[in-house]
Amino acid sequence: MREILVINALNERDLLRDRIFQQIGKMRFVDYKKQCEERTAEMLMEEKAFCEKVKSDFQSFQDLIRNYDEIDAAIVASNATTIIKTKYGEYTVAAAIAQKQRLKVSSERENIRRTPLFDDSRTIKGDFETEAIQLMQNQMVEVMEKVKKAQTSLEASAEEMRNSILGSDKAKKDAASMAVVDEYLKTNRYKLVDPLNLTEKLAQMKTDRDALYSELDTAIKISNATTKIQVNF
Repeated sequence: MREILVINALNERDLLRDRIFQQIGKMRFVDYKKQCEERTAEMLMEEKAFCEKVKSDFQSFQDLIRNYDEIDAAIVASNATTIIKTKYGEYTVAAAIAQKQRLKVSSERENIRRTPLFDDSRTIKGDFETEAIQLMQNQMVEVMEKVKKAQTSLEASAEEMRNSILGSDKAKKDAASMAVVDEYLKTNRYKLVDPLNLTEKLAQMKTDRDALYSELDTAIKISNATTKIQVNF
């Protein structure tokens, strides 16, 4: 049994994965030959030597998989029990990795592409921030445009009232009547109802998301560089 740091175990697991695929790529399980000839047709090996090589290669393949599974299980077990602390609270390393990945996906989706809200075809689970941010942004644009159009219509209506009061002789101005129009415009003016102050809220959500991602990333790296696991190979 040996003890290794998680960061080294992660590298070793990646190496084992590569070796397994390399082993799969080069293994030859069967061949054929004439009864009267000693060597096989493809590998050009004596039958006994070929059989021994196949068995040896397959055993190596199984050993690599066993080692991979053991080190992977040790990493998973460590991640499930090791606690890291952040200003946002405590997480197991496993939870921190999952949270970090979710935040990364959320940030990438926002920066790279704009998906339709609540698109049934999307396969990313738990991407809450992007959905909320997109909904906020879309609603803000939509409502601001409606406010602009409604206010433009209101001002046009007020202008028509002014022209109606002035009539054809614009030199004659009824101050009282014009004051009524101004009051009508003031009273009916449109405003944005924005309880959360979305502009600031959106900026804060993005800042908090990026800050948490950065802190989790650092904490995970520190944990991996200081936590040890045990393996039997």
